[in-house]
Amino acid sequence: FAAMPPNVPLDLKRLERLWSAEGFPESESGGDFSEDEVLARCLRVLVLRGLLQSVEDGSKICIHQSVHRFAKETAHDTGFMESHSKFEIRGASTVRGLSIHNYADRGIHIDKDNCFPKLRSLLGDFAERCADEAAHQSRSQLVSSTKALKKSRVDFLRHSKFLRVLDLHGVKLGTLPDSIGDMIHIRYLGVRSCCLKDLPPTVAKLLNLETLDVTGNQVQNIVDEFWKIKKLKHVIAEKLSLPASAASMDLVSQLETLQGVILPSLWTQENCPIKNMEKLLSLAVVGATAGNLLVLFKALEEKRALHELKV
Repeated sequence: FAAMPPNVPLDLKRLERLWSAEGFPESESGGDFSEDEVLARCLRVLVLRGLLQSVEDGSKICIHQSVHRFAKETAHDTGFMESHSKFEIRGASTVRGLSIHNYADRGIHIDKDNCFPKLRSLLGDFAERCADEAAHQSRSQLVSSTKALKKSRVDFLRHSKFLRVLDLHGVKLGTLPDSIGDMIHIRYLGVRSCCLKDLPPTVAKLLNLETLDVTGNQVQNIVDEFWKIKKLKHVIAEKLSLPASAASMDLVSQLETLQGVILPSLWTQENCPIKNMEKLLSLAVVGATAGNLLVLFKALEEKRALHELKV
């Protein structure tokens, strides 16, 4: 919570996915408890101690400003997390967790000689301009913005071989570098930026990836091999296409969350991949028509585990 903004309701499901990627359930488990039970217990203890506050009927959580200062100090003193407003960090070679809250500049500007060899987690919250404001930019402003976009890169992370969590919100980032595929320890990959248009094919090499969050951007397609990642559990997007061969992929059956997926008109009751997703808990689809909805509902008839459906 030292990496999160204070006094802001935070989505509980997202926090649980981040906790899982950090390995907290593994370190906190003291018996035959499921991951969900361990996370629920940790959250309950934090709320009972007054460190967190449950809001919006328990679906979200927040940390008060005064407690947030304490959390930042504790995280710093224990070497768990460093929090900064910019990327001008001293002792970058020893940083294990890094949180950036920059509401003045959406770009990432790192000295090419600066690297984070021990970095495990990078979380960033940047000021993202609203769509209406961007729509009224002049042509010269758009050209300038495009140039700045190209300069905002995360190539410096190629030195962070042990990175497990990368979660950036509002950053001006057009694409991820191909070197992202070399970070095989990544479990959580979140790039929520309106500038992002595509993901490199190398994301298919992230064999430990559990969560992909590409909401609020223009990503519509991912290389087919990505869907063969066996540990993949959560895919959250805006308007994402599943590959035509999805129905024959065994790995898709491991998905628990699938949000923002397009319903293709070519799906039939025989090739609809949804019917193979036995562990699916949350599903949100876009582009629904009367024809493919009938196919979808037929595929969901036996999905007793499904908790949420949004069309």
